[in-house]
Amino acid sequence: MNPEERQAAVDGAQLQTLRDHLRRRPDDGAAWLALARQLIRTPAPEASADELHHALEQAIKSTPEALDAWLLAAGVHQRQRGPAAALQWLQYTARQNPQLAAPRVALASLRADACRQAGQWSEALAGYREVEKFRPGDPALLNNIGTCLASLERFTEAAERFEKALRLRADFPEARLNLAFLNACQGRTRDATSSIDEILQDARLEPATRQAATTLRDILGEHQRLAPFLADALQTGEVAALQRALADAPPRLSRPHEPSLARLRLLAERCRDLTFSAEDFRYGADTASLPLVEACMQANLEGGAEALAEVTVLLRAEPEPASATSPAMSKSPAMAKCLGQVLHFMEIGRDRQGRDPGVLQGPAGEAWLRYWHARLLRDAPDKQPGQYKVAANAIRGLPLTPAENVPGTVRALLSELLPLVPAGLPRGMFLYIAVNMVHGFADGNGRLSRFLLAWETESAGLPPIVIPTTVRTQVARALDVAWLEGELNPFFQALKLAVTATDRLLRQLTERATVESS
Repeated sequence: MNPEERQAAVDGAQLQTLRDHLRRRPDDGAAWLALARQLIRTPAPEASADELHHALEQAIKSTPEALDAWLLAAGVHQRQRGPAAALQWLQYTARQNPQLAAPRVALASLRADACRQAGQWSEALAGYREVEKFRPGDPALLNNIGTCLASLERFTEAAERFEKALRLRADFPEARLNLAFLNACQGRTRDATSSIDEILQDARLEPATRQAATTLRDILGEHQRLAPFLADALQTGEVAALQRALADAPPRLSRPHEPSLARLRLLAERCRDLTFSAEDFRYGADTASLPLVEACMQANLEGGAEALAEVTVLLRAEPEPASATSPAMSKSPAMAKCLGQVLHFMEIGRDRQGRDPGVLQGPAGEAWLRYWHARLLRDAPDKQPGQYKVAANAIRGLPLTPAENVPGTVRALLSELLPLVPAGLPRGMFLYIAVNMVHGFADGNGRLSRFLLAWETESAGLPPIVIPTTVRTQVARALDVAWLEGELNPFFQALKLAVTATDRLLRQLTERATVESS
């Protein structure tokens, strides 16, 4: 008898034992639930769908507040009829049984799962906390809560949840792997790698968990290998050695993500065919302060022209506001830090002048992309400047590129798709959308995309397009439409709105300067 036959015999014997028991004790809800689980696990003719549904009905009837029974029944509905049908069934049963807490909690659990999978972390967290009131000691639930907290960058709280899950269930590899993810996300590469190596020694790992752990270990290995080349590029401003190192990436991390590439190809075609008037993207106001405005927007400065004018005055008074001996630092460390960032971004803006953004589609394109990202995130070393993300991420339910496919996807979009798009505004728009929606870095994708848009438009003879903080919501919505539907016009209109908002800021700054000088 081969292993499959032996397992089938064991499954059949267990099924028969449960059936015999339930003939004697038809009110045993736990046994009905065990039978349902065994029927799901048993791919045998005798494990019929009718018997499964009957077992679940009896489990719920016998123990109506058993949350596991409701969750298992919802899972069966989901597999057979889809997520929407499972939610509808739970909504109906919760309304029909208002005296029961279990169906309401199961409904909250399913909704939280859907939000988590869509990247709606705050909504998922709220749902899981509602479930936690009903079952505070559930390791799987604690693991899900920790995942949401980690995605919200509440790392300390997330670690507490994962550690509690492991105290309740020591053999819980998913929680151990999530702790390794936390270390990786916070730049503790050695600790993360050591944990992953230990996890991978467990022969009982589920295939999906083993694959996730192996992928994370491979990506962290690349981070360690590339770190000295990135540091050298930042010090010298040369990327040849970095690009040679990138060419040695393992094949398993060099495969592009075909669904992402399909969307990118469509967007490249739409951007290629874009028609526009350059005059719509010029400023009527004096652009002398435009480098300052762009740098302040990169530093996420709020407060409009008034805040910009304050920054102008402070920078005039203190050329090194972020130094330890600066009066600004002693008066307001937060403002001093902001001023230091503004100066840093102004320096980067000056450095790109005279450089051709066409290098991004050349043989060292990926190295240059990583170089500029690393410079833009200089003050956030915990975000791994210049290194791709280590874990899958999600934003507002949008389909983003998986971590293991980022290098291959970025290389394809730079070398194959970018040359199809005309330089200037069309290419700037394409890069803005692509960098945001591939979302290859753990953080700073928006900052990098704004930099590339400004660089492309500036190099084509237009003023650099700046995205003020006041219009980012409109731009983000238009990005969603472009990525999901391939429709460019909302994004095009959002950029025109950004030009109008920037022009207004420039005029207000000029008016303030005139008043002060008089």
